[in-house]
Amino acid sequence: MSVRHSRKSRTQGPAPRRRRTRPGAPPGTLAPRPDAPPSTIEVISFSLDTVEESRPVDPAAARAAAVPGRLALVIVTGVEDHAALGAFGEQFGLHRLALEDIASTHQRPKFDEYEDQDFVVLRVPEPDGRTTQQLCLFVAPGRVLCFLERPLPALDAIRERIRQRRPRLMEGGADYLAYAIIDLVVDLHFPVVEDHERRVDELEDAIFASPQRVEVAVIHELKRDLAAWHRLAWQTRDVIVRMLGEEIPTLSQTTRLHLRDCLDHARQVVDLTEAVRDRAAGLLDLYLSVMSNRMNEIMRVLTVIATIFMPLSFIAGVYGMNFDRGASRWNMPELGWAWGYPFSLGLMAATAAGLLYYFRRQGWFGGRSRANQGKRVGAGAGSGPDGAGA
Repeated sequence: MSVRHSRKSRTQGPAPRRRRTRPGAPPGTLAPRPDAPPSTIEVISFSLDTVEESRPVDPAAARAAAVPGRLALVIVTGVEDHAALGAFGEQFGLHRLALEDIASTHQRPKFDEYEDQDFVVLRVPEPDGRTTQQLCLFVAPGRVLCFLERPLPALDAIRERIRQRRPRLMEGGADYLAYAIIDLVVDLHFPVVEDHERRVDELEDAIFASPQRVEVAVIHELKRDLAAWHRLAWQTRDVIVRMLGEEIPTLSQTTRLHLRDCLDHARQVVDLTEAVRDRAAGLLDLYLSVMSNRMNEIMRVLTVIATIFMPLSFIAGVYGMNFDRGASRWNMPELGWAWGYPFSLGLMAATAAGLLYYFRRQGWFGGRSRANQGKRVGAGAGSGPDGAGA
């Protein structure tokens, strides 16, 4: 992992893009755009005996493909075609407020009850683990409508379970099918949390190994992303809590039992995200602490070097004074010695060696101080079950 960071490559995190309706517009307003890309429709109609898959061209054909007596999963990919959304509302009896929530892809996870159907909004992590897309579910007797911003490869797991005619999915009804999709969305959060945990581990190792190569902007971006993912995990958990806390007629006891297991998974996501977020919050303190320790080590070495050279500079300064030896026999008598120069160098070397020995004994320059050695010896003598009686 590169610890260098470019401000232009910052990720947007799990926060959705803000696309709102015009201020002052009536509730449930849809504004069709002629340049909007068309939505793709997929209908999977199945029962215990048969599974039929089709790709209708319009909402009316999708309504016809949802054969009565079978459970139908309708997957609509692309929500920018507001005219198609309005047609879906007419064909399947969808509420206008819910349709506006589908078109506005900035919604937070939530759960709403309408007269004959339930409406669930979730945010699904993208494969890159950095962004999300909005997933909307309409749960009604005999059918589940799923609206996606973009294709979601993870839904292939649900498709494969239907093709294999898994008994629980075949017999569970629309509420169990909706639970399977919700459980899939919750499980998709685990790889995201694990990826962020790996990033935290790599940053910790990089800080200890080479803190000068770590940019503070990387730490702040990670903290921001984890705060957003933690908030999203809480919101997803709240959706499941509300579904279990209310008396929903379409929710069977079997589905409630499985939703409680899904709630446990959502709580695990919240706990894991909170733990990783707390670790990321401590990265900046760790970075500053390591940098401070490195600076203290540098200053200690420089101080030791400066302290050693101070007496050497004094000795050199003394012998560098220009006194007239002819005026007094006490004026620099060493200058007349045959061994005067070796004596001055030896005095400097002995002074430097003595200071180094003293600093080492005190633990200021390598080694361990005598005081710390005494503490460790005393701690070792008194430790263990027999330490008190030694």
